[in-house]
Amino acid sequence: MRTGRTKRYAMSALTIVLSMTMVAQRADKEERRAQLESKKVAYCTERAGLTPEESAQFWALRNEVDEQKKALMEEVPRRRDIDPQTASDDEIRSAIKKRLEQHLKAEQIEYDYMDRFMDIVSPRKFAMILKAEKEFKKEVLRKLGDRQRSPEGRGGRGSNGFIDER
Repeated sequence: MRTGRTKRYAMSALTIVLSMTMVAQRADKEERRAQLESKKVAYCTERAGLTPEESAQFWALRNEVDEQKKALMEEVPRRRDIDPQTASDDEIRSAIKKRLEQHLKAEQIEYDYMDRFMDIVSPRKFAMILKAEKEFKKEVLRKLGDRQRSPEGRGGRGSNGFIDER
């Protein structure tokens, strides 16, 4: 009888610890995402030479666009959510088609906001921001790839705002 109670307490404690760990990991992931977004904003702002006023207005509008696109993309299951081994051809075709339609709608959102962006910053600065965003993403992906291939596994954050190459 006592052994059963001890096992239940141990299982309860284990469940609580695992739950706390999962919550902490989720919070850490969100914090890292927010830090990376802040670094992207700073990088793009500097590269495009935005004034503080332009930066505040531009990134507020950019966040609005990103939220709309995120909500749009969450409406449809991702392709990886469909198991090609068990799903029918029609289910796979439908999922891929819906996802591609969502991507087109996301691009339409970008297009619809283009004039509003260029009311805040010049077309030249807007183009420079778009270029800087691509550069930033490419650099982050390269650093992540380097980090995954390195013998140590994970690198730290570097003084350059990206991930250290170890």
